Amino acid sequence: MASSVPEEGPWALCLARADACRLAPLRLAPGVEVGEVGDAVWLRGERADAGLRRMLAALPAQERFRWVLPTALCRVGSRIPAFRLPEIRWEPLASWLRVTAPASALPGRLPGSVPLALVESSEEAEPTLLETDLDSLREFVRTAAQLRMAGLQFAVSMEGRVLVRGRLLPALPGRRWVGHGRVWVPTGYRWAPAVAVGVVEQALRVAANESVVWEPSRTAGDTDGFIRLTTEQFVPLTPSAVRATLAALEAGR
Repeated sequence: MASSVPEEGPWALCLARADACRLAPLRLAPGVEVGEVGDAVWLRGERADAGLRRMLAALPAQERFRWVLPTALCRVGSRIPAFRLPEIRWEPLASWLRVTAPASALPGRLPGSVPLALVESSEEAEPTLLETDLDSLREFVRTAAQLRMAGLQFAVSMEGRVLVRGRLLPALPGRRWVGHGRVWVPTGYRWAPAVAVGVVEQALRVAANESVVWEPSRTAGDTDGFIRLTTEQFVPLTPSAVRATLAALEAGR
């Protein structure tokens, strides 16, 4: 396998279908076309600037070629046009890539679909959602100044899961998430492919009055990896609201 792409002019490469998810960063690159044959995915383009060449070099390509229009191919490093582009249907990469939410089972293979997934990230951002325990929340509202609680809201499930949201979260034990639109992802993670938050909200079918919390343990085969919360489930964090919520929780058990 060649380790580079042509420095200039038309190019082509192929990679395994299993690696198609690696194409997401190229979705906005102009002039990139894609086609499928068997278990391989082919890319081609008539030009590549420095940025595109770097992205192409990062792909786990099986073969890389210099494209001699209209159909001849020279393996990178060779001057002999010993190969030809496959006769397949070509389409723009941007339209071929379709973002979908993960699913436990699909009715059949959907070529070109890219499932959303959580991947580790070194990007730093302020968390705006905290999951903690009832005892910690009770102790916090008992000792914290009223000003410290200003702007914070909380929700408690019947199972005793406590979520606190807002800026400047309290330093309590628990897990934290970073908010992006109406989607929260765990700290230290991002979604891939790196599509706009509106695309993610649409893929996860987030309602207008709803937020989705993406669980850290979420995998492509899970179906219970999201917590869905409505705006009405959160109330201002005050000692009286916490006492009333805990009393209602105890009464319901």
